[in-house]
Amino acid sequence: MLELTDFYNTWIGMKIVESTFGITSWEGIVWQLDLIKNGINYRQTLNPRYWHNRIKVLYTDPYGSPQEIAWSENTDSSSIYGEMEYIYAIGETTSGGATAKRDVALEENAWPRSRTIGGVSVGDPTPSLSGDGLYVTVAGLGVTLNWQYRETSETAVASTLLTTLIGETDFVTVGRIETNSLSVRVGGDPARRIGDLIEDIVGQGDVADNIWKGGVYADQKYIYEQAPTTIDYILQNGALLNAAGVPVNPALINPGFYVRDTSAPKGGQPPGTSNIWDDPQVSYCDEVEFIYPDMLILKFPGERSMVPAISQGMLTLGIPGWRPLIPSFPLGIPGTSQPGPPGIPGTGQGPPRIPGGSFPEPPPPPRIQPPPWWWE
Repeated sequence: MLELTDFYNTWIGMKIVESTFGITSWEGIVWQLDLIKNGINYRQTLNPRYWHNRIKVLYTDPYGSPQEIAWSENTDSSSIYGEMEYIYAIGETTSGGATAKRDVALEENAWPRSRTIGGVSVGDPTPSLSGDGLYVTVAGLGVTLNWQYRETSETAVASTLLTTLIGETDFVTVGRIETNSLSVRVGGDPARRIGDLIEDIVGQGDVADNIWKGGVYADQKYIYEQAPTTIDYILQNGALLNAAGVPVNPALINPGFYVRDTSAPKGGQPPGTSNIWDDPQVSYCDEVEFIYPDMLILKFPGERSMVPAISQGMLTLGIPGWRPLIPSFPLGIPGTSQPGPPGIPGTGQGPPRIPGGSFPEPPPPPRIQPPPWWWE
């Protein structure tokens, strides 16, 4: 348990890099740590509700006019973890009261400090050891796009405005930005988080009603481009194949593609249209979730339907990779051979069991870099 406590004390905010066959297939940060010790839950988190090191306050003065108290920042914290902005709206008060609110909130939340979650039983001679261990939640670097607000309005063509917004964030940089001449606007009153504004721009497509996609990929680069108009993958008998019918490596699949499900009802396209969207066997996948060792979950727009695609033969191929994309996973229960509760996709309960009741052998760990890792 001592080693897990050391991890708990040092891992928050660390960068995780996964490589598959020498290719960077995923990058993220340690978003939350839950240490369960003697049945008590201790937590460190980068959730902005509990951690923010740059704060301003909006309020209404006694005469009914909207006012604000300027930003204040704990630069010691932001130099290590980056800036996490937070705006408080507190209703009617005085300037002194709003300033005090800002300063107290900054004092309380500037660091991702350890907190006790839930209740604690005092005087129990036999504390529960059930579930003891360290649970790690990781998040892709795309979440950092929402660490800053945009407070000003601007109108520009989509690709230009998106480039500007990315440049106002701390960790993500511009990668490949295809030209999109659609005129778009972002508002600054009230202020909105930059990641949400970027998502809005991507979702507006272009002047020809084409779908566009955007995301953060290798080397912290943001890619913005028109979504494909051809079918890239085939879902057949539970396996995901490329257009040539060859099984694909699930660890290397990125979202933003059309897939044909051969088991879906064929029906027929409406008369007078050849739009790929109208093919009843074709869906657009805008999100993927990889679960070690070989499960890939495809997620589609609308009702957020999910289709598990298990790529056959991946275990025998010995494909390396470690991508804890489910909300959390256990590192172990001290004194037992159990690495933690069995996992169910989407529940945050850790890695799935495999036949026989055993757990997959963990692959070599990914490269982990302590903050401030962005100075490299």
